[in-house]
Amino acid sequence: MKNLLTLLCLLFLNACAFGPLALNESAKPLGKDKNELSGAYGTYGYAFRWHHGVTDRLDLGIQLESLSFGIKAKYNFLETSDNVFLSGGIGAGISMFGNYKNLDILLSKQFSKVDLYSGFRLNFINTDATEFNDEDTGELQFTVDANNYTYGHLFFGAKYLASDKWTFNLETSYLISTDSNFDFESNGMLIGIGTAYQF
Repeated sequence: MKNLLTLLCLLFLNACAFGPLALNESAKPLGKDKNELSGAYGTYGYAFRWHHGVTDRLDLGIQLESLSFGIKAKYNFLETSDNVFLSGGIGAGISMFGNYKNLDILLSKQFSKVDLYSGFRLNFINTDATEFNDEDTGELQFTVDANNYTYGHLFFGAKYLASDKWTFNLETSYLISTDSNFDFESNGMLIGIGTAYQF
């Protein structure tokens, strides 16, 4: 919650923008005509998603988070006989004081009751140039020198397969500076828990 408050203060005072801050999904596709509703809460605030399996490899969806709203797509490139999945994703949407586009690469390994996943998201943000150098918070601090900037987001998570319809997950992630126009001067770690229902 402390990280979310810091992010909100940064947004309102400095007009910065972020892409989605939660992943909460593995590289495994849903399958044709299947749907998934998911919700999560963490240091990033809340996150809700709806995914639909258009084909056996392609999922389309909508995401709503505390700081952003957008659409996304995920395509499965590889599925091995020992349940390793590799997928790529794209997304676009609006954020407070700006908009975003992103690219995802996802890798996961499914065991009998646990799905371990990791991912890297590259975010492309368009917003006003701002500066944030509040040394009192000790949390996320940024310097943004241009209207456009990028940053990376590294995810690690585990999903517990409670049944053929319900899953529960734990996720941690790290915001990474990839652009000289966008600098994390302190801790960029986020953590959250969530659940999902497939039908």
